[in-house]
Amino acid sequence: MNDKRRTYFNSFYYFVFCLVLHSCVNTITGNEDEDENNSLVGTTQITIVDKVIHQQIYNKNFETSIGLFAYLSTSSLNKSRYVDNQKMICNASGFLSTNEMFYPADKSKVNLVSYHPYSSSGFKSGTVLMDVETIADQSSSINYNLSDFMVAKSSSLSPSNKDVSMNHEHQFSQLSIILKATDDTDVELLRSQNPRLLVNDVFTNATFDFDNSTFSNYGSNNTIIPYGIWSVEGNKLVGKKCIIIPQQIIGSKTFITLSIGDKSYSIQLSDNYALANGSSNEITILYSSKTGVANLITQINEWKEGIDTEVTPSENRQKQRLSIADFDFTKTSVYHVSSQGEIIAQVCKEYLLAENIANSAIVVYPVRNNVCDLQNGFVWEIYNSNKKKGGNASWDTLHNRLGYEDGDFEDLPFLFFDNNGDFQVKEPTSPIYVYINGKYLNDIRGSESIDYPVVKIGTQYWMREELRATKYIDGAAITRKTESTYSKTSAGYFLMNDYYFYNKSATISNKLAPNGWRISDYQDWDLLKHYLNGESSILKAESQWDESIYNASNITGFGAMPAGLFNKLSNTDESGYAFYKQYIAYWSMGITQQELSEKAILINYNSNEIKNASYTSYSGYSIRCIEN
Repeated sequence: MNDKRRTYFNSFYYFVFCLVLHSCVNTITGNEDEDENNSLVGTTQITIVDKVIHQQIYNKNFETSIGLFAYLSTSSLNKSRYVDNQKMICNASGFLSTNEMFYPADKSKVNLVSYHPYSSSGFKSGTVLMDVETIADQSSSINYNLSDFMVAKSSSLSPSNKDVSMNHEHQFSQLSIILKATDDTDVELLRSQNPRLLVNDVFTNATFDFDNSTFSNYGSNNTIIPYGIWSVEGNKLVGKKCIIIPQQIIGSKTFITLSIGDKSYSIQLSDNYALANGSSNEITILYSSKTGVANLITQINEWKEGIDTEVTPSENRQKQRLSIADFDFTKTSVYHVSSQGEIIAQVCKEYLLAENIANSAIVVYPVRNNVCDLQNGFVWEIYNSNKKKGGNASWDTLHNRLGYEDGDFEDLPFLFFDNNGDFQVKEPTSPIYVYINGKYLNDIRGSESIDYPVVKIGTQYWMREELRATKYIDGAAITRKTESTYSKTSAGYFLMNDYYFYNKSATISNKLAPNGWRISDYQDWDLLKHYLNGESSILKAESQWDESIYNASNITGFGAMPAGLFNKLSNTDESGYAFYKQYIAYWSMGITQQELSEKAILINYNSNEIKNASYTSYSGYSIRCIEN
């Protein structure tokens, strides 16, 4: 951690402020004992002192506030609260409330919890869960500080005239970005060019659990604009930083975009990079005016005292022309092409099926304002076909149907992008720099983080693998079941041959699908079956299924695995596993995500049909999710 930040957060300038509040009791729905949680108002006021937070958040031109909860030590935070989400406005002398707060008259002990920034919605009903967020544009000091979520707790307080010491700890992560000049690069000249930074594709909202300081329900991927002004320190430019919700940064994604003059660089980490609660992270970009970005150095320092770590990520330069070899479709079937932090095209390896085509192809779609134009797909490559390239793929999004027109190109080695962000097959006068980024479903559930590749089939975007979560989206563990310890009424999952099977109760919990996605429902499956003419062999992963006359081609990229399934054993209160390498059954949701359709979906080795399957409460089936 650099000296400026250490001085900023460890200043010994001492602020004392009183929190005065009228005593109130907000009864939360639950089974608590009313006599235990209610108390008469006393005459001893509660006063609180903090050494840091007032100095950090006070702004005479803008209202900043904290929120306060108080509850009796004999109760709990999710039940009756002595003070419930009281807003305390930060002014020059401390924190001001229009009401007064006193200890209980019977001298009961009290627990206090405060947080910043204040949220009028407070806790979700009957819980200690609060929705939190960072602001995408943190370029102003106000937005930067409003993005810094902090929590303080003090327990078992007896009535006293003494100040209560509250130490607000950072719950989000801080990221500082340093630009280090190499060779004979003029640092002052570099500063005068005002290098621009974007931190790409990070979650900016989540749900925070006050009991265990964990995050869940991640959502809203956004690009963050950092705060600060560049200044020179030796051969470095420093001063840029931002606040990020703790999460795992995917190594294969473009994490930072750096623009200097008319050149732009996309920067990836070589490995996944975890941003932890309360950590201060540094990324140093090594830059040469002759060769551009050479490398990265990252360092993690805890705002709370901790250790330092260094890794050496890789850098992915932007390109002025793209070839098919630039895309690794074994990792994911969908890629985004971006310029200056904005997605301008989507490139998909997908199955095109219409009256005049039935081939795997690579299709490029324009993207404007984050909306993919499925009416104007450009067919860049066609596999196993004598058709000419450059045709048009136009989708009927209502009925999931393809309209295809042949192209007139024998060869299309490269694609370029002009100043308007439109792709061209011939090099324009001034092609812009672009970078490519694989599309993944980044599923974060508390401490569990799984990346699923994505495949486009028709107008639908599917997970390319079966769900394998062991936690719900709120971070709570899903109970692992066994055949002999099964209860048909309790939610859980089975694990067999490294495949995950979820029972009915878990599936209808509405807590399994990743944010922004849903468990596929009967309408999703009907659209898929209609587009593929009901064929299942083109959905099956190759070389995995038992032999039959129906060869698995996986031409769609769906990759259905013969995982088997769980069903009720005869005359027992147990579930049994069967049909490994022969069947896979998928749950199919009904009208809502909290009910099942009448039938599940079955794919088997000795049929080319996508069939329906019955189920009971004993069944353990696989899950595929589809993007909303």
